[in-house]
Amino acid sequence: MNNSLELFLDMLSSERAASKHTLSAYLSDLSQFQNFIQPTPLHLASETQISQWLDHLYHTKKISASSSARKVSTLRQFFLFTVNENIRQNNPTLKILPPPPKKSLPKFLNEDQTLQLLKAAYQGHSPGQISKLPFKTIRFILMLEMLYATGLRVSELVSLPLSAKNPFEQWIVVKGKGQKERLIPLHKNILDLITQYLPLRQDFLAQKGRKNSPFLFPSDNAASFPTRQGFAKQLKKLTVTAQINPKNVSPHVIRHAFASHLLSHGADLRSLQILLGHEDISTTQIYTHVLQKHLEHIVLNHHPLADSP
Repeated sequence: MNNSLELFLDMLSSERAASKHTLSAYLSDLSQFQNFIQPTPLHLASETQISQWLDHLYHTKKISASSSARKVSTLRQFFLFTVNENIRQNNPTLKILPPPPKKSLPKFLNEDQTLQLLKAAYQGHSPGQISKLPFKTIRFILMLEMLYATGLRVSELVSLPLSAKNPFEQWIVVKGKGQKERLIPLHKNILDLITQYLPLRQDFLAQKGRKNSPFLFPSDNAASFPTRQGFAKQLKKLTVTAQINPKNVSPHVIRHAFASHLLSHGADLRSLQILLGHEDISTTQIYTHVLQKHLEHIVLNHHPLADSP
């Protein structure tokens, strides 16, 4: 591996607590760029070479504007690091601009569809009767309910440690991107489900010959938890029972539903930003589309001049 690249990845890991997924993405982007500019060393790349690579990706490889923007961000951070570490004297990315991203509204389910999906998960049982269902079904029900009740990223949900839920508190502690912690309150229905779930969880572990697991949602594998892909697959199957188009449903769509429905019931953007774990409120602002009709109603019906000729 290129020495400057190795130093950069070490910095991300040690100083910014970057996840393995993040480190892998940086390594992939920078390795692709290195292959494009060979034999020029990565840390000596010019502004022209960077522009040529991005043009090649966007117009020849037809990558999306958002992917192109991510690669620009990767290059900026890498070359800023090389300047700060005196590996090179100038930053060739200062004048580089990514193509403008297309603004698209997130997909989300309306409240009736979401409740329809949740109802289907119980397979005709009431929330108080879940002990009659197989453990993996119960585990999926709680995960789905928590996803909609908290707006967690699916990666945060499946890997929740058992310690995230203090038995004497009405909230969970979630470690998000960059290992940043945030507190998310749980409503009574979720707390009741967790109370029912925990003894069933212990029975499941005992059947597997295990005393405990560090994860709230243990899997058959002693050292693991359900995968994101496995949860998404279960969710797709549920949409058939709920008579909802599977193309319109994913774990991230449920996260969008959480945000959109909170906003429509009066939540403010700042609070939503904290709950979702967004570093920048501009990321949260995409959900304001749900307020459009409400704002139109306020202006058209309550402005002093609304009825003026």
